[in-house]
Amino acid sequence: MLSGLILFLCWGSFALSFFFVAFALIKNRKYFWWAALSSYVFSFFASWSIGLFTLVFTFIFLIFAAGFTFGWYKKAWHSVASVPLGILLWYPAFKYIDDAYLFFPLHFIL
Repeated sequence: MLSGLILFLCWGSFALSFFFVAFALIKNRKYFWWAALSSYVFSFFASWSIGLFTLVFTFIFLIFAAGFTFGWYKKAWHSVASVPLGILLWYPAFKYIDDAYLFFPLHFIL
């Protein structure tokens, strides 16, 4: 029973990430914050296998969210730099920070 719930939360947060990214591109850029949160939850639930690799999307969505919220992007093509910047921020976290610290805010769930 519990494994089914965890599986539902895992794939539900994965689907929500795509939904929020699409909604952020279509309607309001502030939904990148919600995309980052749902991507982070998916990475947590997938941390037993691919979670640390999917954490890169959380970093990219956070850079997008911060850039659009604080007005760092004056033109649409300025946001292209968010992808390499998100990867550059993710790699040291992936390489040097233990996943117990990366997912510390969510460790109370399980």
